[in-house]
Amino acid sequence: MPLVVFPALAGAADGRAEVDAVETPQVADAELKIQATVVSDLPHGVVLAQGGQQNGYALGFDYGRPVFSIRRDGSVTEVVGRQVVIGRVDLTINWDADNMTIQVLGGEKIQAKSPGLLARQPGEPLSIGRDRGTAVGSDWDPQEFRGKVVSWDVMVERVAGEQVDGGQEEEKVAGEQVDGGQEEEKVTEEQVDGGQEDEGDGPIEESAEESGSDSPSSENPSPEAPSSESP
Repeated sequence: MPLVVFPALAGAADGRAEVDAVETPQVADAELKIQATVVSDLPHGVVLAQGGQQNGYALGFDYGRPVFSIRRDGSVTEVVGRQVVIGRVDLTINWDADNMTIQVLGGEKIQAKSPGLLARQPGEPLSIGRDRGTAVGSDWDPQEFRGKVVSWDVMVERVAGEQVDGGQEEEKVAGEQVDGGQEEEKVTEEQVDGGQEDEGDGPIEESAEESGSDSPSSENPSPEAPSSESP
C-alpha cells in the first residue's frame, strides 16, 4: 500500500523543537511503530505526544532515560529505559495489544506488558517537541524537549473489523529536518524489504510483569524415515 510522508518539523533558532501544525494519525484500535532521532547533551522532556489525561501516548526522556507512556481510560502505563543516553539518539517504539517496547539503536531494548490498544481516538492532536495539551505521561511530560528533534515517524497498523486473509490498513505520518530547518515532502510508492527495524546490539530487558521462560530447543534431530528398500 502506498505510504505518504508529510513534512512537519522545523528547528527553532535556539535549537529546540518547535512545530505549529502536524498531521494527526488515526490511532484508535491501532498498533503503532514510532521512530525518532534526537540530539541533546542530556535529553529531557517530550519528543512527541498525541492525546491527554484520558487517552493517548507520548514519547520522551526523563533526564536521559527514554520513556514511552500510554494513557488508557485515565490510567497511565510507562516503559522506561534503564540507561542514560546522550548526544545523537535513535529510538524505535513498538506498541501492540500485548507488549510495548523501547529499542535504542546500538543500546538496550526494554519491554513491558501493554495495557492494550486505545479504544477511541484521542481528543488532542499530535504535537512534536512538547505536549501542547494535557499531559499523557508522568513528571517528564509536558516538559518541552531540551535538545533537537531531528526526525520522527509514526506508523499505524489498524486491523479491519472483518479481517480476511490478513488484510491490514497502514498509515504513516512523518517529519524530517533537512539542511537548516527546511522541510521535505516525500511520497513512497511501495514499502520495500518489509520495513525491518535495527534491533541494535543490546540484550532484551523485560519488565517485572513479563515472564522469563526460555523457548524450547529446536536442535533435536527428527527420526529418520524407515528404508523402503527390499531385503
